[in-house]
Amino acid sequence: MRQIFKSLRCRYAKSVPFLVTLLVFSVALVLFSFAPSFVHAQGDFGVAQVDGQIALSGDSIVVIMLRVIRILLGFLGLILVVMIIYAGYTIMTSAGNEEKVERGKTIIKNAVIGTAIILFSFIIVQFAINILGGASGAIPQAQPPIPGQQVFVGGGSLGDVIKDHYPEPNQGDVYRNTKIVITFTESIDPKSLIDDANDNGIFGDCLDSGSTRLCDTLKTDVIAINRLDGKNDTAEGDVITATAQASYEANDDVHTFVFKPETLLGNEEADQWHRVIVTNDVLNTSGDSIFANRRDDSYIWEFETNTEVDLSPPFVVDVSPDPGESVEKNRALKITFNEPVDPMMVQGVLSPESSFHNIIVDMRPTEEVVAPTEEALPPFTLSEISPYVGTALAMATDDRFLYVADATSAKKIDLNDPTNVSTFFTTQKTLHTLQLHNGKLYLVVDRDIVVFDPETTEQIDVITNVVTRFPFALAFSGSYAYLSSEQNILVIDIEPASQTFGNILHTLATPIDPNTNFIFRMVIEGNKLYYIKVSQLGVLGIVDITDRTQPIMITAVSTGQAPLGLAAYGDVVYVATNGGQLKSFDVSPGSDLVPENISFNSSLYPPVAGGIGTLFFDDGLLFIGLKRAVKVFSVAVDPLHPTFKFSYPESAESILPNTQDKPSFTYSNGTVFVKYASQNIFALNMTGRNGALAPTPRLRTSVDGTWTITNGYRTVQFVSNEACGINSCGETIYCLPTLCDPADTACTVTYSVLARTASLDAPDGDSFVSAGLFDGVEDLAANAMDSAPEYADDDRSLSPGAHDFILSEGTDWKHKPPMLDEKTVQPGELSSDNYWWFFTVENRIDSEAPYIEQVSPGIDQPGVAPLTPVDIHFSKEMMSSNGASLVEYPDSGVGLGYYQRSFDHDVAGVTKTTLSLFHPARPFGMFGIDHWYFPTIPGSVKAMNQFCMYPGRGPIANAPQAGMSSPACKVSYNDDGSIESISSCVPSSFQVTSSTDTGCVSIGTGINKAQPDTATCLELLQTDTVSPTQFGTQQQ
Repeated sequence: MRQIFKSLRCRYAKSVPFLVTLLVFSVALVLFSFAPSFVHAQGDFGVAQVDGQIALSGDSIVVIMLRVIRILLGFLGLILVVMIIYAGYTIMTSAGNEEKVERGKTIIKNAVIGTAIILFSFIIVQFAINILGGASGAIPQAQPPIPGQQVFVGGGSLGDVIKDHYPEPNQGDVYRNTKIVITFTESIDPKSLIDDANDNGIFGDCLDSGSTRLCDTLKTDVIAINRLDGKNDTAEGDVITATAQASYEANDDVHTFVFKPETLLGNEEADQWHRVIVTNDVLNTSGDSIFANRRDDSYIWEFETNTEVDLSPPFVVDVSPDPGESVEKNRALKITFNEPVDPMMVQGVLSPESSFHNIIVDMRPTEEVVAPTEEALPPFTLSEISPYVGTALAMATDDRFLYVADATSAKKIDLNDPTNVSTFFTTQKTLHTLQLHNGKLYLVVDRDIVVFDPETTEQIDVITNVVTRFPFALAFSGSYAYLSSEQNILVIDIEPASQTFGNILHTLATPIDPNTNFIFRMVIEGNKLYYIKVSQLGVLGIVDITDRTQPIMITAVSTGQAPLGLAAYGDVVYVATNGGQLKSFDVSPGSDLVPENISFNSSLYPPVAGGIGTLFFDDGLLFIGLKRAVKVFSVAVDPLHPTFKFSYPESAESILPNTQDKPSFTYSNGTVFVKYASQNIFALNMTGRNGALAPTPRLRTSVDGTWTITNGYRTVQFVSNEACGINSCGETIYCLPTLCDPADTACTVTYSVLARTASLDAPDGDSFVSAGLFDGVEDLAANAMDSAPEYADDDRSLSPGAHDFILSEGTDWKHKPPMLDEKTVQPGELSSDNYWWFFTVENRIDSEAPYIEQVSPGIDQPGVAPLTPVDIHFSKEMMSSNGASLVEYPDSGVGLGYYQRSFDHDVAGVTKTTLSLFHPARPFGMFGIDHWYFPTIPGSVKAMNQFCMYPGRGPIANAPQAGMSSPACKVSYNDDGSIESISSCVPSSFQVTSSTDTGCVSIGTGINKAQPDTATCLELLQTDTVSPTQFGTQQQ
């Protein structure tokens, strides 16, 4: 044996350069004899639980041959090393024999040359593997890196027990001030992972106590967050403590939790890895561990923080429907942000009883929309409150009583029994005005303010000698009253518990004009006080009351004619002037204060009823009191140009008797009370009268439904709660209300959606950091939403993506416009940094079912790179879904672990969705072992029209594919939703049955492409004969 070995070694040593050269030449022949071929085919899908399978196999013959050659080169290199050792041994034992020394040198020389040739050969072979293997589709030319160390503990729970979380697995460049979010697949008992730190019996909330906030905390022995010494390394320091919030859904279900670390993550000097461990102590609502009956007893993932904190605000990048788009009424709505947002701020139920109002949906029906089975009702019902027929310089009302003041007395009228009229105050002095504020009734009598309890009408306070002359105007803001005194405005403390109660805290001297007399009317809107002065030309003044005790004069402009009435709505101020003119002033920042004029006392707005007397504003309607009639205008569509609604009386024949007295108004519970001298009090009840009190042409209503966060916490989608049919999976579909005749498919209604930004932590600063009041959209670093005044259409919808990173400012607000109504979209809130858009809803249902057009990797594609995502390309825009799954064969025993993301694309004017499955913590294959992977797409996945993928269809293949499957499956539909044609799809028939509605995609296996269900399909595919591997029966 030794001799033979010695003889052979000697011969190989002398022949090394030639043998290596011959081997390299042979490699070239082998490579060029296996030229790459491209295969394009397609495969089936199906539905019911429509499950289409993508099989990812082992290596092609090209890669196998190249690997064999690479092994041979390595073996030859080993021989050369042995020869060099042998040569050294020969020289060392030559004992002065020059022939042996020379022979040893020759062996070393040839071995070194051979080693160089082997190195170059190895480079050539590796290059060939990369280039030719990639071209053949066996190995992609650019493969994402595999993590340096493969740690799979509990990773299979992602997509199964854990639906989603943030940060994502192995995510880098995470900001230090981010929150951690986990969404479970089943409803969780919050008590199992949260301590009720504020002791209010609710697990996962915060309570405000003065200037501090006390939030519940995370049980760190149940879910642990640790800093690490390095990736996959040991924990550094103590476990990180965090506050905990639970997102409660209907029936008090909780799937999503938000944890805010009490200290910044990482450190400011270097990037740092962190680990989150979810233990089996997390319990579902049945009291069972979420890992019960699983091989995993925990879920672990890691992420890496950078050295910075996030101070950049989130903004909207996409909405559905598009601004100005016209869609069918069974459409779901969707908003996508540029980054993950806090689920606590954007997820919730819209209803009259709910507290959620951060994103609202508003219906704006057209004037023609009335119930088809009912006669169109008049805008109000009229009643008269008698026998009170005296004068009324002011009125006020609550839910039970109406309070009326004349020049010398004040009376209370029981609305349940209008004959019950009691006089609770009389005076020999002059009574100037009467108002309700914060549950108290205020009368200005001569120079005094007298305060009453409205329920008992007992006097409870009096503030004496606060005014000198002409105290005609009174307005309130919080604990302060603003009272006119000739040309001055007095700020009076009206808080009884205050040490300065009744004191004049400040006197604002308005600009004095010799042509003006005294302040006649005042109104407060937001942080602005507006007043008018009596004169021939008139004055409108604007005062900043941001500091309630130190008002600042902004400007004063002429109204052009003598002013008689004043009202304000958002950034528009209305002044009624002598001669029947209504002037609307745009008072937004930068406006020129040039008014728009409306001649309301004309035949355009019948009847002609004499000069103007009073303006009264409530619930989006502007009431104009003329001498002989009341006219009502809506300001919702265009506040600068109010729209005429109705008048009372409605005709010239029935107008009121001529009088020089101005009417007084008040409003409560859908009823407007109007009082003219020598007339009964008119009660115009507009409750239920086709929205007569709504600020749109006919009706305005908020829409009830649910906002749900999906897609990695970047997308929220809305579905209304008005059931309107059943989809092809037997599930209820819900429609956006239209109030149209169901048979009138031409009927449409305009919709608006408003997403409110969050309040700022420092309102006077320049940072987007939120105050944490749960009152608007913010990201996971607590930055409030941003937008910019860039418009997408003539309706002035904001363009998706519009942002400027600048805090917006109005005349009386910064960043967050004042909220005028929690559940409806008011014009005053259509300002950045809020986001809003308009679209049209058609009174018909879209019943077109979605299907799968293409998939990637291709069907039965071999050699898929370890971290390649799985992409499913749908025919329509889809609702975000977590329904798809990946099955691994053979089972690795540790699970795959994946999460899903949706991406919308515009394809020839049609929005389509790609669903991607990512698995960053667990590459395809494991420790070099090849596996097959079967993606399954359930038929329950839905398009934005809420129709599921049933019957489900997808691409078909005849041979293993590389990259995107081709040709694409194509289905054409008729107008009624029926199928017109099917091309390159499975199933290919127009009709399917329950035994053939599950597509089972494989190539050359003999398995029927149409199966009865997913389980049957997977059972057929998961065998070595159908899906052979390198350690099973080899494919022939």
